Amino acid sequence: RCTARFGAEDCALRFESLTRENEETFYHADQLIKGLYALFLPHWRREFAHLLPLRSEEYFASPRAVLGRVLPFLGLPLPASEREWGPLLDGPRVL
Repeated sequence: RCTARFGAEDCALRFESLTRENEETFYHADQLIKGLYALFLPHWRREFAHLLPLRSEEYFASPRAVLGRVLPFLGLPLPASEREWGPLLDGPRVL
């Protein structure tokens, strides 16, 4: 009902403040709604000029490629050899 009345973006970003019914109904659903991160990205990009969105699927499929984007983004040098990449790639990857 919220999205029909206010739209998905307003419901995701401001649902608790839209109506008292929404506040009571969705009080404990914050994490579920925040999981709709795609709705938040445009707002985050306006607030934070330096933002690098990443997909965990890409990282788990190709950690070296993703780290190849992350390290320069953070102002860190890329590993110069396979030996230097080792500790970054050989450790456990967990969600």
